[in-house]
Amino acid sequence: MMNNKQWNILLDGRNLSSIEIFYAVLKNRGITDIEEFLHPTDRFLIPYEQLSNINKAKDIILDTINNNGKFLIYGDVDTDGCTATAIMYRYLKHYTDKIDLFINTGKAHGIDDSLYLPTFLSGINTLIVLDSLNNDDPQIYDQILSYGVNLIILDHHVPTEYILKNNEKYCLVSSAVNYSNPALSGAGVAWKVISYIDKCTNKNFSDELIDLAATGIIGDVCDVGKSSMENRYICYQAFKQMHNPGIKEIIGKYTFNSTAIAFSIAPLVNSANRFNKNYDAVELFISDDTDKIKRIVEDFKQCKEHQKELTDELYNNVLAKQIENQKDRKCIYCMINSDKNLSGLLATKISTEFCRPAMVLSLSDDKKFYSGSMRAVGIDDFRKIINDSGNAICSGHEKSAGVTIPANKFFEVYDYIENALQSVEFIQKVDVDVRLSVPQISSYLVNNFKEVNNISGNGFPPILVAVENIDNYDVTQLSRGKHLCVKSDDVSFIKWNFTDWDDVKPIGEFSAIGTLEESYFGKKITQQLIINDFKFN
Repeated sequence: MMNNKQWNILLDGRNLSSIEIFYAVLKNRGITDIEEFLHPTDRFLIPYEQLSNINKAKDIILDTINNNGKFLIYGDVDTDGCTATAIMYRYLKHYTDKIDLFINTGKAHGIDDSLYLPTFLSGINTLIVLDSLNNDDPQIYDQILSYGVNLIILDHHVPTEYILKNNEKYCLVSSAVNYSNPALSGAGVAWKVISYIDKCTNKNFSDELIDLAATGIIGDVCDVGKSSMENRYICYQAFKQMHNPGIKEIIGKYTFNSTAIAFSIAPLVNSANRFNKNYDAVELFISDDTDKIKRIVEDFKQCKEHQKELTDELYNNVLAKQIENQKDRKCIYCMINSDKNLSGLLATKISTEFCRPAMVLSLSDDKKFYSGSMRAVGIDDFRKIINDSGNAICSGHEKSAGVTIPANKFFEVYDYIENALQSVEFIQKVDVDVRLSVPQISSYLVNNFKEVNNISGNGFPPILVAVENIDNYDVTQLSRGKHLCVKSDDVSFIKWNFTDWDDVKPIGEFSAIGTLEESYFGKKITQQLIINDFKFN
């Protein structure tokens, strides 16, 4: 619950029929052709040739295979990077066993400049870099090429001018370079490259790897709205045909969709990365050994639990004191000395709770730089503001990125940020699609809204429903206090993983916003609203 959230309800559906509500909600979302939007066809696949250098990448890969050469796959450490790596590895395994893998440690990005290249590249004919562009140190690519190694970079980050000038030499295939769908993730680019090779060789190996592409797209919070119909097509096809054993193990009996990726798969992989289990994260997606996959998933679940314990301890014992003196500031910053890989989670927690940008940073061992993570709500592009300071580097997404600031310039940068945000009023407005009454929550609406939410996320968030001023309800706990449940008539309002029990004061009318679901227990079907936010009046 947050008192700085404002619910902006776009449609009062209390006097409308279920079918009128459904069509009105989609009309408000700007969806005119519902069938096309919900069930996109391959006409939304952008021509392969629009990806610069894709033909050259195809030729290098096939030549390496035909000449019995050896590949080295270098992948990024997040969900998108791991799935991109798995896509290329699994695809090449159809042709050759001469494949080496390399994944960075921790949350590092790009080819590590500390690698001793003569040893690293020994015996390698073709290096494929996946979702790990070296914008900060592109000269390392020139060094790699000097050893006579073919270099292919498959990526989606915006390259520097230096890389753009040399993209032919490096064989950069990027959705960020003159491509109609710049929101295609690294895994999406990898999948399009192998799909193109399939097309040219009359094969269909890429079909069984599309679930990995969708996992990378959703895991990297890429656009799945009207402006990125290619992403929607990839996800639509993927959600119909789950192949990957690792994905199957995590999903279990639940539906494979955007929600499953965003709240089950990606958090597990990201928690493993924070404990430097990056090779296990890739192994999860490339292994066919059922027992090994089960062990990896169980280990990742323990990582996630341990991550939560560490995050709670740091927040309560270290950050809370720092935050207390900054509640009137536009941007909250905190310093930590340990568990640096948790900076992103901590920044997210602060930014969400206080509805403003936040930075969580650590001082480098040589005491020359502060580095860490930023997260932002209530502003479109916090990354730009940080970079515009002239003394900081912020790389990543507009509201979620890594930050590096020279120690002797920190307060200069911070003052610049504060001044740039002076006129911003940080009230988080949440667009809610429709207001309903409890009796209106029917199987028809639940199932139709669920179909829409099947492909949702950045650019097209799940349909949010508001039910307000309920005066007849019961408050209970589920799973021994792990979840909150407010029950009214035959509808259950559920807040998963609820911890703020001190804030629950069931006096007066109850209101909530969230997404609609159905639960099957025995032979009984129960309608549910999975709570995003709630309040007691």
